[in-house]
Amino acid sequence: MTIRQKLIYGLGTLTLLNLVMGVAMVLALGNINMLVDELVSKHVELEETVYAMRHDVSQLRRYEKDTLLNIANAERLRDYLPRHEKAATDLAAHTDAAERKLRSIPELANLLQQVAAIRSLSGPYLSSFSVLTREAPAAGLSAEQANIRFDAGREQAHKLEQSIEELTKATIEATREHADETNDTGSMLRTGAAVAFSLTVLLGGLLAVGLYRTIQAPLAALTDFGRRIADGDFEYKSSFRFTAEMGQLHETITHMVDAIRERVAYNRAIINRVPDPIIVTGPRRNIRALNSAACALLGHAEDDLIGKPLGSYQGADVYGAEPPIDRLARTSEAETQLDFTRQTGGETRYFHSRAATVRKPDGTLVGYMEIRQDITAVKRGELEALERSERIAGVARDADAIATTVADAASQLSDRVGEAARGADRQLQRSSESATAMDEMAATVREVARNASDTNRTTAEMSERARQGADIVEKVAAAIEGLGSHSRELRSEMEKLGTQASDIGNVLGVISDIADQTNLLALNAAIEAARAGDAGRGFAVVADEVRKLAEKTMNATREVEAAIGGIQQSARRSAEATDVAVRGVTDSQALANEAGGMLQEIVHAVQQASDQVNSIATAAEQQAATGDELNRIIAEVNEISGSTAMRMSEAETAIAELSAQAAALRRLMDSMT
Repeated sequence: MTIRQKLIYGLGTLTLLNLVMGVAMVLALGNINMLVDELVSKHVELEETVYAMRHDVSQLRRYEKDTLLNIANAERLRDYLPRHEKAATDLAAHTDAAERKLRSIPELANLLQQVAAIRSLSGPYLSSFSVLTREAPAAGLSAEQANIRFDAGREQAHKLEQSIEELTKATIEATREHADETNDTGSMLRTGAAVAFSLTVLLGGLLAVGLYRTIQAPLAALTDFGRRIADGDFEYKSSFRFTAEMGQLHETITHMVDAIRERVAYNRAIINRVPDPIIVTGPRRNIRALNSAACALLGHAEDDLIGKPLGSYQGADVYGAEPPIDRLARTSEAETQLDFTRQTGGETRYFHSRAATVRKPDGTLVGYMEIRQDITAVKRGELEALERSERIAGVARDADAIATTVADAASQLSDRVGEAARGADRQLQRSSESATAMDEMAATVREVARNASDTNRTTAEMSERARQGADIVEKVAAAIEGLGSHSRELRSEMEKLGTQASDIGNVLGVISDIADQTNLLALNAAIEAARAGDAGRGFAVVADEVRKLAEKTMNATREVEAAIGGIQQSARRSAEATDVAVRGVTDSQALANEAGGMLQEIVHAVQQASDQVNSIATAAEQQAATGDELNRIIAEVNEISGSTAMRMSEAETAIAELSAQAAALRRLMDSMT
């Protein structure tokens, strides 16, 4: 028989017994209510009426004695006689009421005779008392005479009192008998209820014992089976023979355990594929679970580590500070993280440890979980990027100094070329004056000689300044060449920085893929644990924490990727700006070389002009004879001076462009730093 059938039969029997007992109780209670109602509404009221009749008789006798004692006192008679009459009226009314109540109680019909006797005795007594009270005052009877004369009436009164006492006793006895009958019925009801209750309890006890023996043994076996499975012994097989529903339950649990065993093996394989060490501890920081990477980190097999305190293997000496799990246990924080370094194989390794508190949905503490990541590659990439940035900043500072030097040299060259241009203008002016003075050559030979001497000095000064300008342009060209070398080196360093940032981005891509895979695996583990029900709830919490940590790792990786992407973009912009600077430097160098060539031509032209002016000075005394030749020479000087002025203007424009290029290069270096 199955547990369901036993429950149905047992509970059905109990229900039927309770129903029968309830119907019997309802009927018995109805009978008791009827008896009680009759007792209260009839017997008790009858008893109260009889007591009222007894009281009325007592009042009649009282006022009778008072009247006879004061029979000669008319004033007192007027007081007592109405009271006696009222007591007689009440007695008659209560007698009628007692008769009506007796008629409503068939079993007390025999008491009607006593009521009739009371009525027959009260009539003669009242009549005798009335006659006496009328005749005594007229006859002048004394109290003693009146008492003697009322002996016959007093005899009637005694009989009336005796009848009232008998009726009272009979009424009280009838009420007591009815109450006893009601009590007997109640006792029978209580006895029946006690017997029915005892039978119900006995049957319920027998049913409970039977059900207990049917359910307790398989439940104990299932409990032991579940405890062994909860302890991790997934290979345990119960030797108990389960039947009916318990057999189905055992089979279901067995299938569930097989599924959990398969999912646990699957999830353990997944977690062991995670390259980062994962350690899960209980509330007392004893190791509960860990993956292969964690076993390799701690240097022991998993079976040797389970249940052992984590502090025995990883303490403050490893972290260089308070271990993350110890901090969580001390502060009750939700999570914490710590970066630390260790010397391994003669090199410095960088680690990032993140720990989280694992709680049930109701907030109960389950334990702690720590994930440790080796971030040496990322850290080294950051250090190399920082070193490259510092080198770039150094190159930028050097380029800024070169740009400043170029700007200063260009400013000086502009000043010198301006002076040379002004000298050329003066030379052109003097040549014009010499041409004008040719018409008066004869009279102004001395003035021509003096002007020729001045022109000689001016051309000498212009030649010297032109040579100085050429030297400055050569220095500018050399400085621009150095600036170009530094710019090309800067471009090379920026290209290396972009390559290294790309390598860091690749490493972060691998980390992001691992975190994404870990998140997916944790989600699958949480789904499978949810399917496992209560048995997989703890593992679901762990899987959820792993997923949260993986998501945080992905977010952190994306932030670092964004930062690396910013560095790559900055490196590309810097490389592009460096290319622009290189082209500007190349253009500046070309302009400087062109300016140098122009200044060489100016020097040559000025030298020629100086030679010709010297010839003019030498031939001043022969000017009259050689006027035509002088006109030709002056014309040539005039042409050369115009050409010199034009080239000076072009040189000034080129130098202004060089200054603008130097200023742009300096602004570019400022933006890089």
